[in-house]
Amino acid sequence: DRNIAIIAEIKTRLRDADVQQLLDTLAAFPVFFPEHSQKRCYGLLVGGNTPESVRNLALSQGLYVGRMTDDTFELMVPAGFEGKNFQAGV
Repeated sequence: DRNIAIIAEIKTRLRDADVQQLLDTLAAFPVFFPEHSQKRCYGLLVGGNTPESVRNLALSQGLYVGRMTDDTFELMVPAGFEGKNFQAGV
């Protein structure tokens, strides 16, 4: 029931290009890791500095967004948000 892969892109400061980079990685994931191709696959974009515009872009693409500091992590998604399943063939 928990057959899930979470692919994370972690940056100090998030930019629009990081959203596309994660989407490209998610598209390539089943090619490079076919043994995981049947898992539900979600994307997580994490930054220390996350501009609202980048957060909104990532959310609109179905990506989870988080912010990290020295000792904390905060998931920055609206209540009820469900990320997109990027599983191959879905």
